[in-house]
Amino acid sequence: MRVRRTVWVAGLLALFVLAGILWQAFHRAPAASGGLQSLNQKPAQLVYGQRATIVMLMATWCKYCAYDDRYVWPALIHTPGVTLDIVNVSPYAGIGNPGPQTPPFSGQDEVGARVGAAGMAANLRRYLAVFHLQATNIHPFIDPAGVSHWNIQYFPTILFINRQGQVVTRSNGALTLPEARRALARTLKS
Repeated sequence: MRVRRTVWVAGLLALFVLAGILWQAFHRAPAASGGLQSLNQKPAQLVYGQRATIVMLMATWCKYCAYDDRYVWPALIHTPGVTLDIVNVSPYAGIGNPGPQTPPFSGQDEVGARVGAAGMAANLRRYLAVFHLQATNIHPFIDPAGVSHWNIQYFPTILFINRQGQVVTRSNGALTLPEARRALARTLKS
């Protein structure tokens, strides 16, 4: 009887250890993919904020991405210790139309021609200028292989990462300002 109990406890302990390892694997911020590049097409790594990091995996042609860049991030980027990393993962040119703030997400996708890494970088530079995303805590990147590396199913995919490097919230799709504020508040508290 004692042997069964010992085996059962050992099995349960092993299960908890495995669950902990899996939890950490799925809740850690991904390391920069092999394809993450600066706008100068040099290998790069994400820039982490002192308190929180928002990583927006996006396509410049996407109306949902444009909505967040026009109406959501300008309201949040002034939060002390918060960094916004914008990663263009789409190999297509174009700059999305965000439409009006209300109703949200009523703009238009503006998909252009397929481009390589140089075109992705040039297009993101134009995009940042159009949406006035020039603050020192905003860091632009391109990742030509990003759609598969980051497991992107919807544009934008947004990661809210705490100071420990753990993903607190992953949003598969755009956020309204109240939703983004709640996600950032959860991240800052964790």
